[in-house]
Amino acid sequence: MDKVTVVKYSFENEKFEILVKPDPAFDYKLGKISEISKILVSDEIYTDSGKGKRASSELLLKVFKTDDSTQIAEIMMKKGDLNLTTEQRKKMTADKRKQIVTFITGCHTCYKWNIRDILNIKNASSTEFDKKCFPVIGLIHEWNRNGKVFKGTEKNLGGTMRLGLYTAKLKNNSAIKKIYKSNEIKERHRHRYEVNNNQRSKFEKKGLIFSGMSPDNKLPEIIELKNHPWFIGVQFHPEFKSRPLSPHPLFKSFIKASKNYHGK
Repeated sequence: MDKVTVVKYSFENEKFEILVKPDPAFDYKLGKISEISKILVSDEIYTDSGKGKRASSELLLKVFKTDDSTQIAEIMMKKGDLNLTTEQRKKMTADKRKQIVTFITGCHTCYKWNIRDILNIKNASSTEFDKKCFPVIGLIHEWNRNGKVFKGTEKNLGGTMRLGLYTAKLKNNSAIKKIYKSNEIKERHRHRYEVNNNQRSKFEKKGLIFSGMSPDNKLPEIIELKNHPWFIGVQFHPEFKSRPLSPHPLFKSFIKASKNYHGK
């Protein structure tokens, strides 16, 4: 691995560089190291480290209001860009694959994943894609006749679209209720297919929580996995109610959980 890398900082038209130790500098950026002296290769502040051009005291005073190299290095580490080594980039990519807390996805994907891996039903899928599968996802009307499965057909599609704002009741002591801070929510839907509620009891024994249900308790709207940092699947579209300056609570919660997990 490289022994030295560069931190670059720009202010207006002026550019500055310092030389740092790659791994300690990366840890400093992550907050794992607080002593700047442990990451510096030298005390020099450069305008071009490759050519050995040092910044003058006058220039440093003009930009940083000090010519103290330690104080300037702290500013540069806080506001500047650390040039990651090839090995660090590879490690970050590998870590991201391992450390993704989970993802905001539809109930369908979460449900199929649990059916296949937890209940060991390998051909579990949706009737939308495979009519011969073990049906865990199907048209909304397929699950509501005395608990029996009825196959839908293409001609059934017209009356099965669940479109618009719908209510969901949230389960006590669930992660989703803590996120919303409410007993009941209204979210926007646009779908024809729903989770097979007939498998619910089998899943609950394995730790899957049906934490959001339609008011009549027939349609699962939200599922989550017990004792997991953040595993939540929703039937609705949270992005429809999210804005740049007012993000949806699910997105805020997911980012917070990701940051907390990454910091461990």
